[in-house]
Amino acid sequence: IIENLLPIDEYPFIQKDHLSPRILWMRSFHEVYNPFMAVKAAAILSKKYPDFKMVMAGSDSGLLNKTKELVNELGLQEQIIFPGYVDMNGKRKLADEYDIYINTNIVDNSPVSVIEFMAMGLPVIAANAGGLPYMITDKINGLLCNSDDENDLANKIQLLLNDPALSTLIRSNARKYAENYDEKIVLEKWKKIL
Repeated sequence: IIENLLPIDEYPFIQKDHLSPRILWMRSFHEVYNPFMAVKAAAILSKKYPDFKMVMAGSDSGLLNKTKELVNELGLQEQIIFPGYVDMNGKRKLADEYDIYINTNIVDNSPVSVIEFMAMGLPVIAANAGGLPYMITDKINGLLCNSDDENDLANKIQLLLNDPALSTLIRSNARKYAENYDEKIVLEKWKKIL
C-alpha cells in the first residue's frame, strides 16, 4: 500500500484539553457523502447539548439545497452553518474552532480529509465504508460507526464527549498515524518500487 501524500508540516497539531459538541463535516454535498446522516445525528445531539454546533463545509454536487431543507425541517438553522468550499487556511481555522470531525460516506476509498483532520488533532468518527476500516482502528486512532446510521453516529460522538481519556488516546494515535502519510515517507516507498 502506498498512501496519499500529505505535507505533514502544514498541519499543526492543535492541543485541546476538553472536547465540546462542536462538530465538523466537510465533503461535497453529494449522495455518496451522505450529508443527511450528519444532519439527522445533529438533530439527536442538539436535544442533549444546548451548545451544540455543526459546520457543514464543501461544494455543492446536487444535495446542498436538500440538505438545507432538512436542516430547516428539523429546526436546526441556529446550530448548523454552511460556509461553502474551504481552502487550507479555512481548514486550519475550522480545526481550531470545532472539536470532532465526522465522515458519513456511503462509499469511500482513502479520503485525504480524514488524514488532514487526524493530523490536526480532531478525533475522527467515520462510517464503516470502503477503505475507512483499513485506515481507522476503532477506539485506537478513531471511531467507526455503522453506515447510514445517525443513532450510532450520535452515540459515538457522545462517547468522545464523555470519555476524555479515550479522546486523548485517539487524538494522539491519529496524529502518529497521519505522519505515515508525510510526503518524505511516501516518496521513499515510490522510490523502492520504481
